[in-house]
Amino acid sequence: PRIDIADVDDPRINAYRELKGRTVWKQGDSFIVEGTKTVARLLESDYELSSVLLIESRVDEWLPRLPEHVPCYVVPQPLG
Repeated sequence: PRIDIADVDDPRINAYRELKGRTVWKQGDSFIVEGTKTVARLLESDYELSSVLLIESRVDEWLPRLPEHVPCYVVPQPLG
């Protein structure tokens, strides 16, 4: 489901802050990826998604490709 995020301090997207310029961030058994090619490869893999964070301008491209049960957090612009 799509979940709009209005505040960059929203705790639901805390994990995504750890990327800080990296394309992959791993913590324990979980990891976060960033980038069109990396995300596409993840969607084609057997890994289960926990959530996805998108900017509004990419929603039409990516949301239809995501499993329906995966939360999709949407921010109006890239987080700084």
